[in-house]
Amino acid sequence: MSTEFYSGMKGPVAISKLNALWDLASNVQVAPGTVVYRGTWDASSGSYPSSATLGDYYKINVSGTIATISYSVNDSIIYNGTSWD
Repeated sequence: MSTEFYSGMKGPVAISKLNALWDLASNVQVAPGTVVYRGTWDASSGSYPSSATLGDYYKINVSGTIATISYSVNDSIIYNGTSWD
């Protein structure tokens, strides 16, 4: 299996460069009010995602009820900075 990437780098050097890029990407600050897709959420868990920030957005992939609100597959939730809409 080749570790060659589009840049033509190979081996451990390429992997360390990619790891450095991932570290940078994980620390990017998002402008307030920006919607950020965080992935899918299982509403059958009975609770909303923890540690949410303004604009975090999820698609429901398993139906369920959270805080008396019933969600179906493909519904969406977004955090408004105080609560989930």
